Amino acid sequence: MKLALGPVELLGCRTTVRLLERGICRAGMIAYDILPVPKPRMTQRDRWRKRPCVLRYRAFCDLVRFARIALPLSYHVTFVLPTTDPRLWGESHDRTPDRDNLEKAFLDAWTSDDRRYASALVHKVWGERGMIIVGEL
Repeated sequence: MKLALGPVELLGCRTTVRLLERGICRAGMIAYDILPVPKPRMTQRDRWRKRPCVLRYRAFCDLVRFARIALPLSYHVTFVLPTTDPRLWGESHDRTPDRDNLEKAFLDAWTSDDRRYASALVHKVWGERGMIIVGEL
């Protein structure tokens, strides 16, 4: 997993150029170099049993907190999942993980009280590297 040291310039990679062209992202949005991870179904046993999916999720939460992502009350977030096929970059991601599990992991990593977020627009697309792109709705 990559360490998020701060915002990545949106025009820095070919995926974001395609996202801008398709209207999924717009100028002013900030991209963070964090690989999106879905929230796993956890049980009491996960406190002592170190399953890989739970360890990945906990590392993801640490990265999101470390990056201090600014999330407005009405937000637009795009989860970019990596693939090696350049033809798919910028196209909709129609496989697992589910969009709602990615959003749930992101919100739970960011805040323990997600009741205050009233509206959201969430996209899940393929890209050359994993990242989370956040903006105001």
